[in-house]
Order: sequence, then structure tokens, then C-alpha cells
Amino acid sequence: MATLPNLPLLSALSSHPPAKVAIIHNSSRKAFNYSSLLRDIFRWRSVLSKLGSDARDKRIAIMGENSYQFVVCLLAATSLPRTIAVPLCPSHTTPEITYQLNDADCCAIVTTERFKEKLAPLVNGRDFVIYEDVELPPSENVTIAKDPSDAIDTSGIILYTSGTSGNPKGVVIPNATLHAQASSLIKAWEIAPRDTILHTLPLHHIHGILNALLVPLFVGATIVFQFPFAAGPVLSLLAHEDASAPEISIYTAVPTVYARLSTLYRSMPPDKQASITDAIPKSLHLAMCGSAALPDPLRDGWAQLSGGHPQLLERYGMTEVGMALSQPLKESERASGSVGKPLPGVYARLVDKDTLEVLYQSVGWQSEQWITKKPEGDGQVLGEIELSGPTIFKEYWRKPDATVGSFVTDASGRNWFRTGDIAGVDSAGRWWIKGRESMDIIKSGGEKLSALEIEREILSLVGIAECAVVGLPSPEWGQAVATVIVMQANVEPITYDSLKAELKKRLTGYKIPKELKIVEQIPRNQMGKVNKKTLVKQVWPEKF
Repeated sequence: MATLPNLPLLSALSSHPPAKVAIIHNSSRKAFNYSSLLRDIFRWRSVLSKLGSDARDKRIAIMGENSYQFVVCLLAATSLPRTIAVPLCPSHTTPEITYQLNDADCCAIVTTERFKEKLAPLVNGRDFVIYEDVELPPSENVTIAKDPSDAIDTSGIILYTSGTSGNPKGVVIPNATLHAQASSLIKAWEIAPRDTILHTLPLHHIHGILNALLVPLFVGATIVFQFPFAAGPVLSLLAHEDASAPEISIYTAVPTVYARLSTLYRSMPPDKQASITDAIPKSLHLAMCGSAALPDPLRDGWAQLSGGHPQLLERYGMTEVGMALSQPLKESERASGSVGKPLPGVYARLVDKDTLEVLYQSVGWQSEQWITKKPEGDGQVLGEIELSGPTIFKEYWRKPDATVGSFVTDASGRNWFRTGDIAGVDSAGRWWIKGRESMDIIKSGGEKLSALEIEREILSLVGIAECAVVGLPSPEWGQAVATVIVMQANVEPITYDSLKAELKKRLTGYKIPKELKIVEQIPRNQMGKVNKKTLVKQVWPEKF
């Protein structure tokens, strides 16, 4: 009888019905049950334990497609004592991967045959394991040790920030924190064993690892991997067009994905559209969107595609905190554009950036405390988001100054993580994200403007496919509002005068961009985020 350590996720896996399907590869329809998953975690644990034998503390890099094999290696690594798994993105460039391998001081790289050629030049003395070449020990029945494992605090994962506001930092997330993050989402979103979750997200990012992988595994649900992402197969799965395919009940994605689904839907003949719109609500009961702002046209496009149900649930999170804020599960209680309230176990507060005065804070889940005057009508209290609780990351890997500088301790001794994001809270206690202080808050003529608010209005205009609002250096204004726009296919480029005239109907005058550039493409990372610091220098090099 094989024994795995007593860790929350492994204990949960062992409690699920052994024959229950845990993971399905949609392209091949190959399925893996929870019994196989536990057995293979144990077998791979024995392989990974031999890597980096001279190191007391290990970081093991893992690169693979969205697959059962990746999941097995990830969970096997995090079950070892003093071992941290470092998921790598297959589409990253050689310099990006090299940076992460060196920064995390990885002792080993585990990958599949597909990525062998990409990673072989980067081995540099590390152990190099190709999944298909490994001879595994015999499969055995698995039991869980009685005593809790130290690996709950000493092992976990390192995820690298996107680098859109600075150099990527390695975020250390122990197993205990991952458990707290998953437990919070399970409670708030009522994820259950009966659910089947479609997974099309990258597995080097918190959204793909936490929301779409760990959460369903904790509850004993089924994960369907569709890799690589393609709008056609995904829309077919959501509409359950193939009766032999898994019936999807939950989907979570980024705005870029929903944009592609809506574009494909609009290109279909009316009878095909009607078929999809009729089918989706029959099985899909929860659709979520995050990792970037959700413009109204995308929300409306999904509503048209899905027949209005399920509506897209918006939430706010980041690598360092998992998910922190979420709209309620009940659709009638959501406010469009808001990201809801703090999730279970999350303490959240707003702090004035200039005076450091606490303006508002939640006291546990779904309770609140107004420190300043409660806003009236449609007003909001604005400040930087600070977060606390068991869902917050441990540290930035080998960056003690950055870690210390990201936290503040209150009079009671509670540590608060300073997110760098600006939000407003309305009289109902709902949170509204205004953007990142370093990129999305434009200080123009003495006003602090939300780039995200302006972007939402531009995207609501006919013919606009994408946009990014930025601040340009200006001797008169401090920063001048400017926008970069991508037009929809076969649409004449919008002129500045037309843009200004349309926005005057929607925005106060000082929020209207003073400059406009039309481009063919706005570069984005895999999660749909734009590096505005790079973009503004590419589009307006003469300003810098």
C-alpha cells in the first residue's frame, strides 16, 4: 500500500469516489478517474524526489500542455517536503523562460516530448526529465498518512507576475494558502461534485491553476481540457452539440476569449445562432470572466449568445491574492461593471493614497465598516485596495525589500497587502475597479482619471474592436489622456473629431482623450493584459 502525505488536496482527492472522472482530454476523449490520479501522483512523487538530490530546498520547473500529465507532475511536486513547483508558459520566449529558471534557481525541468527541443538549451546543469521517457514504478493503491504534513507550509508553487507594471516577480504561494483560496471560491460560487468545468486557460497563471483546476479537484468535479483554445470547439462544447461530449456546467475565461466566441457567433447564420442560444442555458449555469476589465459590448455580446443566461460573473483577483472580490452568485443581485464584495475569508479595505487614512473596510465576509462618510446616491469612496487574510501570498521569491514594501501592519498587528489597484466602493458596499495606480490612473489637470472607465465608453462605440487609454507626458496637464484604437474588420477608421463628439455624450470633457492613434493590433499577453508602459512608448516614441 502506497502512502501520500496528509495535505488538504490529497486528502480531498482520496475522499472522492475512485471511479469518478477527474480529467478529460476533449480532443481524444481520454478520461482519467480520481483513483488513477492519486496513484500517478504517488508514482511521479517517487521520480521527482530524486531530482536535485544535493538541494535541501527544491524548485522544480514544469512545462506542458493543459493535460492530465501536467496536473500529475504539479501535484506530485507540491506534495514533496520543501519543494516548490514553478509552472512555465509554453509560449514564452527563451529570455522569459531563462529569467524564471534562473530567478527561481530551479534544480530540475520536467516537460513533455513536444517541448524538449525548446527547453534542452536551457538545462544548464539542471536535471532534465521528459515525461514520455520515464519508467514509473508499479501502480499501487494509495492511502493518506494520518499526521499532517509539513509540506502544507514549506511546499507550494511560484507563479510569476505578468510584468505589465515592472519586472516579473516570483510569487510564493504555499499549499496552505492555495487551500484557503480554493475553499473561499467553493463556498462563494457553490462549486459541487456534479459540476463539469471547461478549462481553456494557461496553467502558469493563478486563474488557470486556482479557479479552473484546484477548485474542481477539491470538490470532486470533472475538468475538461480543451487545448489549444479555438472558438469553434469551445462554442460547440458549451452548446453541447455533440451528445457524446461532456456536458459543461461551468466556464471561466478572460475577456479576449469571450470576444472571440462572440465574433464567431455573429458570423454564423441565424438558424445556427438560434440553436446555440437555445442550448447553452440548458447545461451551463455559471460563466465567469476576469484577469482584465470586461467592457460592456463584450458583456452584451455574451448575453446575446447565451440568451441572457448565465450572465457573466465578474470578479477581481491577482497572482498575490488569488481571488479577492466577486459578484454574488445570484444574478439579480449583481451590478454591471462592479466586481461585487470581498469573498469568504478575505479582509479588504480602501486607503487614501496621499494621507494613508483608512476609508472603508470589510470585517469578515459580507459585513462592512465605514471609517469615512458613507457615499450618497451614485457616489463612491475611492482609494487603494489593501487585502488581508489566509488567502494572501507568503512573499516575493528572494525579494525581501519588495515583500516588506508591499505590506503594512495596522495597530492590531494585522498585515495588509498593498495591491497598487485603485477602486471605489458605493453605498451598497459594492466594489468598482478603477485601474492600476501605476498604469490606469491618469493624473491630468489636477484630476485622477480612470483609464478603464474611459476605455469602457470608447468600446461601446460602433466599429471599435479594441482600445487602450494611456497618459502622455504634458507640460500643460501633467498627463494628457490619449487612446490607441483597433477598428473592427471592414470598418472605416474613426476620426478624432468623431470620437470626441461621441464621447461628449458619455464623458465629462476633461476625460475625453486629447490624442488618438489607430493601429492594427494592440499587443497583449496570454491573459489579455496590455503592458501600457511599453505600448505608449511604441506608439508615441517622440514623447519620451
